[in-house]
Amino acid sequence: MIESYGKAGIVQEAVKIFQKMKELGVERTVESYDALFKVILRRGRYMMAKRYFNAMLNEGIEPTRHTYNLMIWGFFLSLRLETAKRFYEDMKSRGISPDVVTYNTMINGYNRFKMMDEAEKLFTEMKGRNIGPTVISYTTMVKGYVSVGRVDDGLRLFDEMKSFGIKPNDVTYTTLLPGLCDAEKMPEARSILKEMVEKHIAPKDNSIFMKLLTCQCKSSNLDAATDVLKAMIRLSIPTEAGHYGVLIENFCKAEDYDQAIKLLDKLIEKEIILRPQSSLDMEPSAYNPMIQYLCKHGQTGKAEIFFRQLMKKGVLDSVAFNNLLCGHSKEGNPDSAFEILKIMDRRGVSRDADSYKLLIKSSLNKGEPADAKMALDSMIEAGHLPDSSLFRSVMESLFEDGRVQTASRVMKSMVEKGVKENMDLVAKILEALLMRGHVEEALGRIDLFMHNGCSLDFDRLLSVLCEKGKTIAALKLLDFALERDYTIDFSSYDKVLDALLAAGKTLNAYSILCKIMEKGGASDWSSCADLIKSLYQEGNTKQADILSRMIKVEYLNGFVHELFHPLPLLLSDEDVPGFAPDLKLVGNLPFSVDSAQLTDLLEGAGNVEMVEVIYDKTTGRSRGFGFVTMSSVEEVEAAAQQFNGYELEGRALRVNAGPPPPRREDSSFRGDSSFRGDRGGGSFGSANRVHVGNLAWGVDDLALENLFSEQGKVIEARVVYDRESRRSRGFGFVTYSSAEEVNSAIEYLKDLKGRPLRVSQADAKPPRRQF
Repeated sequence: MIESYGKAGIVQEAVKIFQKMKELGVERTVESYDALFKVILRRGRYMMAKRYFNAMLNEGIEPTRHTYNLMIWGFFLSLRLETAKRFYEDMKSRGISPDVVTYNTMINGYNRFKMMDEAEKLFTEMKGRNIGPTVISYTTMVKGYVSVGRVDDGLRLFDEMKSFGIKPNDVTYTTLLPGLCDAEKMPEARSILKEMVEKHIAPKDNSIFMKLLTCQCKSSNLDAATDVLKAMIRLSIPTEAGHYGVLIENFCKAEDYDQAIKLLDKLIEKEIILRPQSSLDMEPSAYNPMIQYLCKHGQTGKAEIFFRQLMKKGVLDSVAFNNLLCGHSKEGNPDSAFEILKIMDRRGVSRDADSYKLLIKSSLNKGEPADAKMALDSMIEAGHLPDSSLFRSVMESLFEDGRVQTASRVMKSMVEKGVKENMDLVAKILEALLMRGHVEEALGRIDLFMHNGCSLDFDRLLSVLCEKGKTIAALKLLDFALERDYTIDFSSYDKVLDALLAAGKTLNAYSILCKIMEKGGASDWSSCADLIKSLYQEGNTKQADILSRMIKVEYLNGFVHELFHPLPLLLSDEDVPGFAPDLKLVGNLPFSVDSAQLTDLLEGAGNVEMVEVIYDKTTGRSRGFGFVTMSSVEEVEAAAQQFNGYELEGRALRVNAGPPPPRREDSSFRGDSSFRGDRGGGSFGSANRVHVGNLAWGVDDLALENLFSEQGKVIEARVVYDRESRRSRGFGFVTYSSAEEVNSAIEYLKDLKGRPLRVSQADAKPPRRQF
């Protein structure tokens, strides 16, 4: 009962049974005490053991050799060296001679304290008393020597015991072999292992084989390491993936890949990796070099089979995955590579940029640009930035395959990632989008490019679209560019207008022409004339009338809208629709006069059809002039005679009838005295005169007068012309009626519409003849 409770680890119950023996009338004997000592000492209760030992002596029960052997064993087990030695001396003092068990127990106890000198004395004493050491005695001594690093002494005792006919057991072998490995005595270890195999002695502790494998590989003796694996098989010891892994790793390091592949074949064939009882897994340092070699040498399929077995054991190694990805890509199997990529995505395994590059190139080589694009997208999602050449190869392949919109999406990703190369290809893709009618998509891409600092040749795109009859696409592209004030060449305006007119899209042409003129752009006036004619013919008279008036205003007053950025007028007088002496310009208007008041004033000279006072777009203030259309030439002449010089609210009106002054094809307005009328005898020698520099070449006297009349009453305004060429020299003079008006002009007219205007007090000089 006591032993049973002890084996079960229930020490208290064993003690209770022992204590009840007296109550139950059962006599306690030395055997019952020995059973109790064994139980409580195994659990480390050495103080309890001492008390019961004393109680046993008090009861008159004499301890036996076995009792002392148990007590010495228990005290050494509890690392009570001095207590164990006292009991050993007490045993001898009672006349009890130690036996082989006693000596073995003492030697093992000294081994625990690394006291090999004391152990050797006892071993010698034992042999001197003709007590023959057993295999346990020798094994215990060998164990002690190995523990203190005296492997040679252990090996000597090992040979001695065999010479005495004592056969080593499995414990002897598993005790000595680790010591030989630690001491790097690998030839001796190989010899002893061979002896074990020949005697078919299998150790109970199989960990020794992993140590032997590791140490033989470390000594670069791969043949001996292979013998270890063979020994395991012969001794029917289960081989595990970890054993194969050590060999495979070291064969790979030695570049003996043939042997490594042979071992791998056995590993795969017998599914050793998948054995449930396996406790030694393969390390990454073993399987990664093997997989890498297979993938680089056209055996990616075998590498994948091997790795899939590892995956079933929970291995998710990114290096192995990327090697498989590269291997399939290099071997031209992008489908298999994509399967690996899907697994990596599902398992959250990181992907290398180089793996993606190989996969993309493999897909392109196989003629699968869509797959290449999918791999490129995945590469970007994984946080890698493809280089410009990779973007280009995918875009080119998609473009050549006719997948323009897909190429456009790649192009979008490229620009969003800050890659600004390949703009020649970008232009081709944009052109193809526009040609195929994907205009909104193309405009969205263009907007993205421009916001990212890329430049595009709008003129070339517009020219191609017009040549190929894609007028709506050209219209939308031009409209897009005008809204964002992108730079467009004047000739491109003409091309679009001509294409729209040729296609019969007059309302579209009218709409875009209005926007061009609103933005200050110039167009071929012949196109405008054709457009007006077409609008009339199609019944769009309202649009035709509006455009006619816009052209007249633009023609006569271009300096108002773009005074310092003059645009060339390309029409002759007779080409302007409806241009006849029925239109007059009224200048020097008081700023308070509006169109209704001017109509009321001029109705005294005849029937007024249209009056338009010009206002500043920014301030909303009248600019001091306007245009009037009368019913007949006679009425226009009568109004000019009647109201030219007419004083209204303190200002003398300037009324001009008929066409503007003659001009060259390459200029806007030229100075001409006939356009000025009577200015009341002002002189350039006046002190109230300003010098105006940096004038636009198209500004004439009237334009100068109308501009400066905003700051006061202008007595005289003249632009200086070259005598021979009759071209403006870019400066002029304005005379005011007072010094206050001069100061106001100098203060407020220094800058206008982006072009600096140099206005300063003019020195009093006599007039020059060229004026």
